[in-house]
Amino acid sequence: MYMKKQTEEKPEHIGLAKPEEITEMKTKNPRGVFQITVSNERTGNVHYGYFKKPGRQQMDFASSEAAKGGKFSVDRFNSSLANNCWIGGDEAMRTDEDLFMSASTQFGELAKVYQAEIKEL
Repeated sequence: MYMKKQTEEKPEHIGLAKPEEITEMKTKNPRGVFQITVSNERTGNVHYGYFKKPGRQQMDFASSEAAKGGKFSVDRFNSSLANNCWIGGDEAMRTDEDLFMSASTQFGELAKVYQAEIKEL
């Protein structure tokens, strides 16, 4: 019986930054740099996007964009964060619907802040 030899193709790593590029990103963005990785189950490829930690300006802009039209839109909020915090990587992370929706599940981690408490004195 003849069986065709199956070869597994290695996944392509799209947008993966080199160590020296990551060092430069961190130097330019001392508040934090994040890598979001999305594995495309259809193609087997792995996509990388790099984002800076948002500041008050980016969060304010994302909130105002999300509130346009009188109803808050999580998609507009995420799109604004993606565009205003983007540093580099695979552009498809911002333009491809499936990659964007997958990446956007991690955007909450971009804005993670320290634990704070208040105490009346």
